[in-house]
Amino acid sequence: MFRSTVWIVAVFALAAVATSAEAGEVRLVSDTWDYICKVEVKWGNNAPDRGDGQVFTDVQPTFSLTKTSRICYRRSGDPDNCESRLTPWSCCDNPASGTDEPSLS
Repeated sequence: MFRSTVWIVAVFALAAVATSAEAGEVRLVSDTWDYICKVEVKWGNNAPDRGDGQVFTDVQPTFSLTKTSRICYRRSGDPDNCESRLTPWSCCDNPASGTDEPSLS
C-alpha cells in the first residue's frame, strides 16, 4: 500500500514539474519610449475582459513584467500626459515554450 501511494505521488509530482517547465512566458518590456506616464496591464486567460491587473505610473525604459499567461496592456495616448485617453488594448498570448517579449508601443 505504501509503495503504491509513493508511486502515485511521484507520478503527479513529475507531471507538475514537466508542465511548468514547458509553459512559456510573456515578458512585457518598455524599450520604445523614454517615459510613459501611465500603463494599465491585465493578465490571465480572459484578459483584458477579466483577470488580475495593475496600473503602473512613471514607466521607465527599464520596466518589465513577466507572466505565464496572456498579458494585455494599454498606455496613455500621450506618453507624457497621465490624463490623456488610453490606447486600445494590445494583447500577447504566452508561447508553448520560451519567452515572448512584446514591447510597449
